[in-house]
Amino acid sequence: MELHYLTQSVKLFLRQPLGWFLVVLLMSLTIGLLLTQVRWLIFERGFCRRQRLPADSMANLRFPAKFVAFRAAVDETYRYHQFFGGMAIVIPFAYIGWLREAWPGLTRFSLSLTLVLFLLIEGLTAYGAAYAYRNFTAWAGSILRGD
Repeated sequence: MELHYLTQSVKLFLRQPLGWFLVVLLMSLTIGLLLTQVRWLIFERGFCRRQRLPADSMANLRFPAKFVAFRAAVDETYRYHQFFGGMAIVIPFAYIGWLREAWPGLTRFSLSLTLVLFLLIEGLTAYGAAYAYRNFTAWAGSILRGD
């Protein structure tokens, strides 16, 4: 009986425009957090596992000048890695979704062309994510070492 009341409450909540807005907002935040974990696993633990900052180097952030420089390195390089890494994960799903909708009208040539374009875009995006991460670790490592 309690479950029925709960489902009625959820249905009533979702009838309100604010209810749908909150559900979409929470789903978007959840998907974003999950993508962050997948990006970390694929790029930072996979492709770029050799480019890491030493664990003890973070102790050098206690110096204000190094902390400011490190924050600049994060803003100038790591943010690009986050964006390109997230896009590299999402692009295949977007392509598959588009392909499912467009499949009936695609010719062999247009399918081949879209596949080549997809692979090119995906490859460039993944390369950009790895390149930005390598730049970040090089720049941040230099700052933390005091070079």
